Amino acid sequence: MMQKIYLKKRIAWNPGAGITNKKAIAWETLGKIVLVLLTLLVAMVILMLITQKGFGLLDFLSL
Repeated sequence: MMQKIYLKKRIAWNPGAGITNKKAIAWETLGKIVLVLLTLLVAMVILMLITQKGFGLLDFLSL
């Protein structure tokens, strides 16, 4: 699994790879988006634990 990701990154940084290059960049971008979403989720959970409020959106907006 790790080797596949490594290979995709290698392809992504190779400008002469063509279509496979675009596919690898798309996967890398998708990975970054997922990472950001996970980070936001963790931050929200930590914030919830600190404030000890419900998981409602209004609670976060009123902080």
